[in-house]
Amino acid sequence: MLQSPETKILSSKLREVLLKQMNGAEFVEVALREERLPVLLMLRDHAVTAFAIGEEADYEPLYDAFKKHYMKRSAEWSAKDVSFVFCLPDGVSVHEEFCSRVEVDVYFCRKYVVQLERDLHASLARLPFLPLSPVSGAPTRPPSAQTLLSQRSMKAALASALVLPARLSAESILDASLAGQYGQPHKVDGSTADAQGQGAEERAHATLKSISIQNFRAYRTKKEFTLGTAVTVLYGPNGFGKTSFFDAVDFAATGGVRRLNKASAGFAKAAKHLDSGEEPTVVSLTLERDGKPYVVTRTLADPSNAHVDGRLTNRKDVLSLLTGGESSSADRLENMVAVFRATHLFSQDSQELTQDVAEKCELPADIVSRMLAFEDYVGGVKKTNEVLKLARQRITQAKKRASDARQVVETEAKELARLEGLATAEASPDQLDARFKELKQAITSAGFEISGIEVRDTRGGASDAGCRSG
Repeated sequence: MLQSPETKILSSKLREVLLKQMNGAEFVEVALREERLPVLLMLRDHAVTAFAIGEEADYEPLYDAFKKHYMKRSAEWSAKDVSFVFCLPDGVSVHEEFCSRVEVDVYFCRKYVVQLERDLHASLARLPFLPLSPVSGAPTRPPSAQTLLSQRSMKAALASALVLPARLSAESILDASLAGQYGQPHKVDGSTADAQGQGAEERAHATLKSISIQNFRAYRTKKEFTLGTAVTVLYGPNGFGKTSFFDAVDFAATGGVRRLNKASAGFAKAAKHLDSGEEPTVVSLTLERDGKPYVVTRTLADPSNAHVDGRLTNRKDVLSLLTGGESSSADRLENMVAVFRATHLFSQDSQELTQDVAEKCELPADIVSRMLAFEDYVGGVKKTNEVLKLARQRITQAKKRASDARQVVETEAKELARLEGLATAEASPDQLDARFKELKQAITSAGFEISGIEVRDTRGGASDAGCRSG
């Protein structure tokens, strides 16, 4: 049971936050149990939501009291959606098992456990019946990874090598860098604020209004579909052309179909209707951008180009029109295709989203990058890390070789110093002869037979005979 001053005013703070988000909702505080905080009821035309505040021990008493309160109002509320939100004040923690037990119990009503923090708006954001915060300003999209690196004063050739998957290997990039092909090393500016500012690209709003399909995939005769609403549901049994519909949109926009690009019989044969013979395959999109209508028509005979309102237009300009951007020479065509295809990533052939959510309740990073069309960023980061890893390995190897060379130099220096000291201390021939005799005696005393070994004096001159006689 919580009765601190800060906790007692939480209900009022919740009301203030919810009032800003839920236009038309009515809020009522009711005391359902003694020695428990009052419950805040949010009443809407179609729903009743109760917000209770407490710690784990308060949940059962408050939830039971709310159910009894509901029964008293059942004649009025029976047709409404009912939810119970149990709010934990900042600093109050519960075991994860408690949250799981509460939220998976769907008996009577849907229930949620919410940890309240200082930012109540953010704390409540996970509740599905609350609206998401609107995005202010014009919709923007970061530049391509290659463009971003070029804007940070990186050589265009290096930016291209890092971002394009099959351009160069990490080892080739490192070798070229060490050879000076990308200029002198310098630190790349990584300012976040700048990256979100000048690099961001404003995009207009483009809406698909209709599509016409003829002799493409499952569509033999010409079929027209009227679209343009906020949500379009395409429904039908297997084999009736739902997948072919999205393939047609992909083809009209990009000039290809992602899932058919590696078809064994070739894309043209896979995309054309089997019974169409020599008749042309044509797909047309009608769209509206900033209130102005456009018609994009593409044929299988020339998939690399389309006609926009009758004018021959290349793939990049078509994609700029459809994705709401402006064509830029710095943007790669593959990036623009990724931006468009992110809108229909998951097909029945490869249901990555449903599989990963069902098995792990999570989305892998590569799937998220594809959904957001940021594959070039992910690929660039991956290639850069490979180059850095290889560079660190080479640095480690170079340090090892330097250490080995340093040890050799130190050993040779010690030997040189010893020889120099010996030459200084025993400079006269008589001293060297005496030292030689001592060494010979020591070897013989150690048990080695050296009488048969010829001794040669490399000093030359008169001392040669003396050395041999010794």
